[in-house]
Amino acid sequence: MRGFILDIEFWGKYALFTKPYTKAHPVSYDVITPSAAKGMLDNIYRHPGINWVPLKIRVCNASTFDDIGRQKISMVRNETKDVIEEADIERGYLNIGENSIRRRCTYLYDVRYIITAKIEIDDEAAEKGYQIDKVYAIVMDRLKHESCKEMPFFGRRECSAHFRLCNDIPECPEGLKGSYSLGKMFYGFDYSDPAMPSLFYEPILINGVINIPSVETVKNLEYNQQ
Repeated sequence: MRGFILDIEFWGKYALFTKPYTKAHPVSYDVITPSAAKGMLDNIYRHPGINWVPLKIRVCNASTFDDIGRQKISMVRNETKDVIEEADIERGYLNIGENSIRRRCTYLYDVRYIITAKIEIDDEAAEKGYQIDKVYAIVMDRLKHESCKEMPFFGRRECSAHFRLCNDIPECPEGLKGSYSLGKMFYGFDYSDPAMPSLFYEPILINGVINIPSVETVKNLEYNQQ
C-alpha cells in the first residue's frame, strides 16, 4: 500500500448517526460512527483503487464527558413511501399524499469532529499508473476549496457538513481528560462476507480521542462472531 495521513475537520448544525434498533423513530448515537466517518471522506474524493481508512476521531464540541450527546434536539418529520418527481421538487410541490409517515427523529446539535485518516492506493491501482503525489494534490485542492463530488453529511443527507484541512489540533479540555467508555456502537458492515453482517465495537474516549480499530480486530470480537 502507498498512502498518506491527514487531519480533516468536519462541522455542521445537525447530525443523526442512527442506532440500528431505533429505525422507526431514529435516535442518534452520541458520537460519529466509523462507517459514517468513512462515508464523509469518500464524498470528498472517491476513486477505484483508493481507500480511506479512518484512524482517529477527535470530539471537538464538548468540554466535559457529560457534554457528549447532551446537545440533542428532537423533531417530527413527515416522510413518504411515494416517489417524488424531480419536477415537483424544483417547483416546491411536495405533496406527500396518503402514504405519509410521521417520524420523531433525535438529532445531535452543533457537531464538530476532527477525523485522522489514511488514504491508500492499493498495489493493483499503482501498477495501472496511479500516483500518490497526484492523489495528494487532488485531495489537498478539494480541502482548500471545500470542493467535492457530493456534499458530506452527518449520517443523513439532510445533515450537511462543512470540511477543511486541520493544521492545528486543539488541546484536550480538562473535562475530557481521562478514559471513558461510550458503550457498544455500530462499526460498519463486513464486506468480505457475502451476507454483509453488521459489526459492532465499544469505543473508548481517551483524552477526547477515539482510536478506531481495524476491521480484522473488530471481526474477532466475541459478539461479532456469534
